Amino acid sequence: MMPGPDQRRLFALGAAILAVPGASLAFDTQGHKVIEISAYRSLVEGRDAQAPRPEVLRDLINDGALVPPICFGRGPDLPRKCRTVELENPLLQWLQPMTDGPDRNYSRQFTEPGQCVHFMGMLADEKPPLLPGGHVPRALATTAVVRCNNMLDDIMRQVVIVGGVGTRKSGYGLYELMHAVTDSFSYAHTERRPGSHQIDFLRVWAPTVTLAMSRLGDYFADSPLQHDADDPRDSAYVRNFAEVDGLPCKDLTDLPYTVPLACLSEEGDLARQALVELLVVVHDLRQAQLASAPGAATRPEESAAWRRFKARWFTPVNPCLGEECRARQPSELVQASGLLFAGGTTFNPSRSFQEVTGNLRLTQWSQQASPLVFGLSVEGGYRRGFSTPTNQALVGVGLILELPFDRRSAVGFSPLAWRYAFGAKGSWELFTQALHYEFHAGENLSVSVLGPVELDWRRVAVDWSFGVVVGYTPSRKRVAGGHLIGPHVEAPRRHDDQWAPEPLWFGRLKGRESGWFLLVDATPIPQAFGRDSLLMGGLWALGAELAWDRDPWGGRLPVSYGGSLEVGLRNTSPATGYLTAVGAVEVRWNFSRPLGLSIVPVRLEGGPMIRGVTLADRASGVQGRPGGQYFLMGGSRVGVALSAGMVDVLVQAPMLAWRASRPFNTGEILSLRVALRPGGRRRRRRTGRPGQHRLLRCSTRARSVR
Repeated sequence: MMPGPDQRRLFALGAAILAVPGASLAFDTQGHKVIEISAYRSLVEGRDAQAPRPEVLRDLINDGALVPPICFGRGPDLPRKCRTVELENPLLQWLQPMTDGPDRNYSRQFTEPGQCVHFMGMLADEKPPLLPGGHVPRALATTAVVRCNNMLDDIMRQVVIVGGVGTRKSGYGLYELMHAVTDSFSYAHTERRPGSHQIDFLRVWAPTVTLAMSRLGDYFADSPLQHDADDPRDSAYVRNFAEVDGLPCKDLTDLPYTVPLACLSEEGDLARQALVELLVVVHDLRQAQLASAPGAATRPEESAAWRRFKARWFTPVNPCLGEECRARQPSELVQASGLLFAGGTTFNPSRSFQEVTGNLRLTQWSQQASPLVFGLSVEGGYRRGFSTPTNQALVGVGLILELPFDRRSAVGFSPLAWRYAFGAKGSWELFTQALHYEFHAGENLSVSVLGPVELDWRRVAVDWSFGVVVGYTPSRKRVAGGHLIGPHVEAPRRHDDQWAPEPLWFGRLKGRESGWFLLVDATPIPQAFGRDSLLMGGLWALGAELAWDRDPWGGRLPVSYGGSLEVGLRNTSPATGYLTAVGAVEVRWNFSRPLGLSIVPVRLEGGPMIRGVTLADRASGVQGRPGGQYFLMGGSRVGVALSAGMVDVLVQAPMLAWRASRPFNTGEILSLRVALRPGGRRRRRRTGRPGQHRLLRCSTRARSVR
């Protein structure tokens, strides 16, 4: 028996933390890339006794449905890297694989309404009655199949009728359609009849419980009805024990453009064939739509080509009856770009105070940028101290990272926040709040529970801290279900009517791209303040880093390097301070998707004394005589980095100073750095072709599940 909703929610927090690095709701990530690229090569180079049709991809790129290759539509003034592309780096002319993107949308990973994007059933579909003479619940064989087939119709209509870059970026475009079609051939998702390819039934992904149980023990492993969190059936797209031209197929998947078609398994090759046919059908229907009169109410889902495609690849073995035939994917709601107005209270028993604050939070979420929701929180309020009665006014600002794992729930933390308390014994604080759980009690009402600890970087102390915040969000973004998404504001896009790349002879993407980070750095050092007390000093700095960490497609490289420059204030005692500049060189080994090992072999910091210039300072790293003292220290550091899309969090161990005696005696405990990668340059926008706003939308409204 499956656990109930309350039990599933108890597992959610642990499941999210345990499962994020390795969760896969698909033919695994490399499988999606390999199959997608095999389809592209089939169209450009010709396969299955079909002539090459590069115009299919070319027109879809020109329309905005597919992301253009780097050297596509550049015009006469080609970048230097595109002038010799055929000889040196041919993949710059080919499409970047992106059908694995929907697996990074964790609001769909952990929520039931998003399961059709992975062509899977919902937990409710597991309930009896069973099919006569079998172990399969009828709903998995009928209702679930109808629901996901209807979603294919909806996405196809959106791509064909509205189209454009806006549809591609909406989470309801061609890549999602290709993802669902590909996943339907994974035996971890869908059971098909051998030979006919008809769909017998869909399997179920229990979004929270499956992850938790699978990490504690292979509870659901290879279940006939369940998808496991690390299901080996998802890796069956390639013939793992085969060799082609003397090369083991399993060793080629990290370079998808090198994988020969002969390496694909039966289900992998069927997925490739289905994608090729899908791209041709969508292309032809879209071209017919563009050639029609503006605003024409066409119905591409009823076209002969689409019906043939569905009949070949998506015919259910068990026909639906009655209400089953009207099943549709429920609406998905996620916390997207917007404002949250909130009020809350926090109790800190370690320091014996309570706060009451008003909060304003700006949130930003983009499937293309990161699976995490980013938030910037501003607060103001009142603090009451109890051990020594005090009343203080309070202001603060902080960065928030959230992982949505349910359409109503998210778990997150604040890696870096600052606040200042005015009044008697007022002071400023730099801290990390770990962690918070947010629950959307309604579409516009949310409740966040904060705790259980807070790390104060100025005091280098861990405090107990508990709080609750009640917030109002004017709107939450509907990303699927309901009416088709309306026309989007379009960005200018590159165009090329001649694109037809030569057959590939080299399948490795070469090159390394740079990117800028803006960063905040905190290195607290305890200082003696009187006989029995300490004051926290150290370095507080702002700066920028230039990192060569991405390939030309924007993917993070396993090994990256870069350099940073910072300007900050270093306090070596309560009475002395230095204005310093910091330069560092960093090498990072990214041993998993979110985590990396950071090595800083060279770090130099130096600058003049600006406070207490007449005093004699004997702190570590201080040079010169009183009246002309300055700070100068070189050394090395190691640390662990958490990469969360636009945000990078780095925690470093104490510095190893370059000196013969006492190299570890720098006084440092830990160093925290939070870096933000700014977005790309905003481009001018223009609307789509005239008349698009009058296009017919989906006629059946999806049910919203509460």
